[in-house]
Amino acid sequence: TEDLEHVVAMALQKEPEKRFRSGLEFAAALTRVHQKLRARTGPIEQTEQLALLRRLSFFHDFSQPEIGEVLRASTWQDYGADEEVIREGDMDDRFYVVVAGECNVLRNGRVVGQLGTGDCFGEASYVPGARRSASVRTGGNVTLLKVGATLLEQASAASQLRFNRMFLRSLIERLQKNEKTVAGT
Repeated sequence: TEDLEHVVAMALQKEPEKRFRSGLEFAAALTRVHQKLRARTGPIEQTEQLALLRRLSFFHDFSQPEIGEVLRASTWQDYGADEEVIREGDMDDRFYVVVAGECNVLRNGRVVGQLGTGDCFGEASYVPGARRSASVRTGGNVTLLKVGATLLEQASAASQLRFNRMFLRSLIERLQKNEKTVAGT
């Protein structure tokens, strides 16, 4: 953008008196440009996030305002291949929804399951003080929605109810699928 070009051009001036007086002044100018850009791109980014979440089966029954409430209680995070998301034995009060990619579920270092786009995990968040019973590592590049349990409590009752219903439904479906797999072996 023009603002960024101006800041960079000023920083590259040959004559010292035409440059920023300090690194702090330069950093402040860059911060102002960044904030201006974020203000312009924020709504577009949220619109894109809403559209992506709307396509996931987890969010099919949510209204757009309810998805917006979940987004406000969340952070969006990208991971590279083979990165640890949660570690067995750790405490964490977040729920996770896989927006894109695949994750491996490990117990005692052994893969015991896979999670793909639209799946969720983090059920230990329902039990205060509970430790994670498994680790989750990315299989490749993964985008996760990390929903803070405490922040979710600030959402409307309808949003909380819908989120909890979908999360529990997903867990039950995964348990039933695992039972069939175990029974078939």
